[in-house]
Amino acid sequence: MIEEAGFTIRNSRDMSSEFNPPTTWIPNLFAARRNQIAELVGSEAMAQLDVIYPRVLTLCRDKMRYVMVSAEKRQ
Repeated sequence: MIEEAGFTIRNSRDMSSEFNPPTTWIPNLFAARRNQIAELVGSEAMAQLDVIYPRVLTLCRDKMRYVMVSAEKRQ
């Protein structure tokens, strides 16, 4: 996608082992704001979030990697 946007990749580095992924802190934030979220989306959507959200977090924890990319815009 970076190259399709007109950039040339100069370097890339897997930062996964050095990154504090959102899966470690977002559940606490979600729990702390649960009532506010429920007010915004309604009880039916909140029930769906309660089922889907843990699955999304597991997917992110097990499959996502974090990469730092250095790129230069092509002329």
